[in-house]
Amino acid sequence: MGCKRSDADPCMYFKWTEAAGLLIWLSWIDDCVCFGQEVSVEESKSEMKNLFECEDVGNFDEYVICKISREDGFMFTQPVMLQSFKDEFDLPEREQRVPALAGVPLTKATDENELCPAETTYFRKGVGKLLHMTRWSKPEVCSSVRDMARHMSKVAQEHVDAMHRCMANCAAFPERGWNLKPERKWDGKDKDFEFVLNGRSDSDYASCKARRRNVSG
Repeated sequence: MGCKRSDADPCMYFKWTEAAGLLIWLSWIDDCVCFGQEVSVEESKSEMKNLFECEDVGNFDEYVICKISREDGFMFTQPVMLQSFKDEFDLPEREQRVPALAGVPLTKATDENELCPAETTYFRKGVGKLLHMTRWSKPEVCSSVRDMARHMSKVAQEHVDAMHRCMANCAAFPERGWNLKPERKWDGKDKDFEFVLNGRSDSDYASCKARRRNVSG
């Protein structure tokens, strides 16, 4: 099909055409998605169908329990996952404006306050859902979820309360998601166009009482 594998990501293939510019294929196990100008995408999909037996499911609107909107960039949200928080977990009724208490890292459970196996399984199930959500739609709760994930082998009530708080915060703002919103436009043809990526991070020192170190973001 004339595509070249990316040196940065082995699951990405691309090619340049004079008429339509850049065309990108992304693959994951048995799923593929194609990005580019509409004409070149349709042509490339036809080539793929001639080579392999595959199903065209249409526009990239849903993937791995994510709803994907393209009104203003790419917005990833997970309404089904958020509803499962309300249906399967005992969330606090009060709206939680933040996912965790500021400056209060979770402490290690002791033999005296360790919860029973059923409650431990309940906690692990919830943290597993939150880990999935941090990857696909709620990166802003990554720090608090990471702190919870460190205590999955031995669970105390404070860990479950922290999980409920984080879930309630996510459910309180269903419209928030992972938004890929470029500030500039690119025609897909200019190979000298320079992309600018911005990021933020913060950290704190020695706030973990167990190991005297912690990273908050």
